[in-house]
Amino acid sequence: MATQVFSCFHDAQKKVSSGSKLATLLVPDGSWFVVAKVNVDNDNTSTYQTLTAQLTAGQDFDVNHVRLGPSGVHSVDVMALAFTVVHTFPGTSNVAKNTIDLVITLDPVGPNAFVSAGQLKITAIRVDSIDANTPV
Repeated sequence: MATQVFSCFHDAQKKVSSGSKLATLLVPDGSWFVVAKVNVDNDNTSTYQTLTAQLTAGQDFDVNHVRLGPSGVHSVDVMALAFTVVHTFPGTSNVAKNTIDLVITLDPVGPNAFVSAGQLKITAIRVDSIDANTPV
């Protein structure tokens, strides 16, 4: 099989609401190795922000839980998050109809939740098969 790659990106920073779907990549049926990354930034200068970011393909997913310090020079308020997922979408269709989503949830949610995300990339590489995807 020839290698097939689907990719999407969003470089500019954008404000995040809790439960925001940051990006969706559509791929055809088949087996996929997926990598993604996003930079998150706590824009609030006075409070910490906890967030969960999840890359999902079908029932397979990868998750990052992070706590960002208040925006400023004395704390870690920006972080790059990386993800990997393998998944097989059953069928033989060559139509790009299967979704791979990157979503961020904020905790707590409220008027002081000022998080932005950017430099986002999702890349899916079609593979012949996924021989193992087991917990260790």
